[in-house]
Amino acid sequence: MLRGCLSIVIFTSCVEKKTSTEVEVLSRPKTTFTSINYQGNRAPLKPLNFIKLPVGDIKATGWLKKYLLLQKEGLTGKLGEISA
Repeated sequence: MLRGCLSIVIFTSCVEKKTSTEVEVLSRPKTTFTSINYQGNRAPLKPLNFIKLPVGDIKATGWLKKYLLLQKEGLTGKLGEISA
């Protein structure tokens, strides 16, 4: 009984699901919308492709934080001490 149930679970997990995915290729990001949270360039300047976030708005966590701390404590973080 257990072997039969296990084979049904394995078989159903291997069946392909047919899903449609639409892909849109852009030459550059859309700049027609305005953000209420972040200010970009005003007219007559050209709109920014990407709006700069305020300093400290993004906080690294997980593996990225680990590797950033390794860099800070390693050669990169001590560059002022070893180079003029």
